[in-house]
Amino acid sequence: MSKINFEEDVVNIDQDSLESVSELLRQQLRMEAEIELDELALKNLKEKHRKLSEEIIPSKMTELGMTSTTMLDGSKVDVVENIYVSIPKDPDKSAACYKWLEDNGLGDIIKNNVGMSFGKGENEDAKN
Repeated sequence: MSKINFEEDVVNIDQDSLESVSELLRQQLRMEAEIELDELALKNLKEKHRKLSEEIIPSKMTELGMTSTTMLDGSKVDVVENIYVSIPKDPDKSAACYKWLEDNGLGDIIKNNVGMSFGKGENEDAKN
């Protein structure tokens, strides 16, 4: 599939004929396919980057007994352990998680967000 040169391809179409609309629609479909392929390629590249930075490099540095290093350009790399957690979406499981946090003195990390919508002309109510 050849890349679409938007400026050249779209400008060179006779805008007065029905065939020009068909050609524009074909270009749109080709462009959508190109976008889909590029998004998939980007997703794969991001996964490779994540694996390199979160798995391969830390593993190799640990294997060599390194916890940090400084690159020739002066940038510093440290191996750190990051733990990512989240509360399950299942209401029963999430309730148990929140209860466990509160029972273990960690209730202060639970945040509650409250939002309200106001219509046009209700600016004063929204400020209050």
